[in-house]
Amino acid sequence: VAASWVGMLPGTLLYVYLGHASRTGVEMISGGEVDLYRLGYTVVGVVATGAVAVYVTRLARRALRQRTKGAGLAGEADDCDGEACDEC
Repeated sequence: VAASWVGMLPGTLLYVYLGHASRTGVEMISGGEVDLYRLGYTVVGVVATGAVAVYVTRLARRALRQRTKGAGLAGEADDCDGEACDEC
């Protein structure tokens, strides 16, 4: 349960932040006043959160691949030597 929670945390944070960013955008549009600093910070935050979520996901996949290598699990490519690739 704890491992599942930790594994799902980056995606959850991304979805929560996207919701916050959407709300901020709607408030700016409906209020008629655009604060460029707030908009800039929001965009940078969304990009950074997405990058971290992708990075952590790739790290987790690589670790799983290395742990299951040699275990003979179905769906694992033979030519994938523990590195991240699209075929695995």
